[in-house]
Amino acid sequence: MDSIRKLYRRTRNSTRHHLWTFWERQPDSRKHAVRNLLFRYASSLFYGTPPFEQWQKAKSYFDKLLSSQVDLINIGNIHTSSKVKSNRLAIHAHIYYPELAPELAHYLSAFPCAYDLFISTPFEQDYQTLTSLFSNSVTLDKLNISVTPNRGRDLAPMFAQFGNQLLDYDYVCHIHTKKSLATNSIGQVWRNYLWDGLLSNQEHRLQKIWHLLDTHALVYPQKFHWIDVNNCQWGSNYSRGIDLCQKLDLNHPPDGFIEFPVGSMFWARVDALISLIDLNLHFEDFDEELGQTDNTLAHTLERLIGYIPLAQGKRIALLRNPLLLNHYP
Repeated sequence: MDSIRKLYRRTRNSTRHHLWTFWERQPDSRKHAVRNLLFRYASSLFYGTPPFEQWQKAKSYFDKLLSSQVDLINIGNIHTSSKVKSNRLAIHAHIYYPELAPELAHYLSAFPCAYDLFISTPFEQDYQTLTSLFSNSVTLDKLNISVTPNRGRDLAPMFAQFGNQLLDYDYVCHIHTKKSLATNSIGQVWRNYLWDGLLSNQEHRLQKIWHLLDTHALVYPQKFHWIDVNNCQWGSNYSRGIDLCQKLDLNHPPDGFIEFPVGSMFWARVDALISLIDLNLHFEDFDEELGQTDNTLAHTLERLIGYIPLAQGKRIALLRNPLLLNHYP
């Protein structure tokens, strides 16, 4: 019997080693998805290892939400009229990288109905170029371009510059010219994934998003599959999150994992953002730009955008990643 147990342990350890090596050798585009498959379907081999235990915590958190307040939506299965409803629509685009503005203008050239566009940029020299580029959108009603301080990344301009004006709308889309230089090659493919998910109108995608907003506070693409779910936590932003929740008279969030639009791009019902707008934030409230990758007010707000509607009992719709393999546990 002892020899059988020893053989079993050796076989288990050897198999785990080979699978671990296989996982570590995967390219970034598949690495997290392969890990999820291994941990889900070969869990007995990984019990007790720190990566598996952390993954289990993530799975427990997100599974609970997916059975209660978060709906994972295959947007291709939504059947809704192609007729555009009469919602008041706004888009806020923070354009830090003007070389990406023509790509964004191309998306907006196919926008199916009237909308107002709010653009923020920290560079005064880009004002005229952006005006010329975006003012020709066929369905654009109003264009508002503001040169804003280079603080608070994309979210400071949304709330500190345009927040009160956005209260005049039903739905708002928030996007920005993401490059994510700190994450090397991921920036472009991540941006394309988010922009396609939020701005493409193939197969009446936008009408389907607005249909979801009838019943959901937020709609945004499922987390990009190159992003490790273990990064979807409060982390060093937790203490600021607690402080802001106190100001908003919300229950403190538990530390650890948090559902939020990673990359800070989304469609939202404006009434889901009112509490953040009512904070009356100013640019001076945001951290000086020093190339931070975490632990700023902007990073905290990014998480609060997801936490607040959940704390208020509202629902969030995630647009399923079309790839068979994705990052979710």
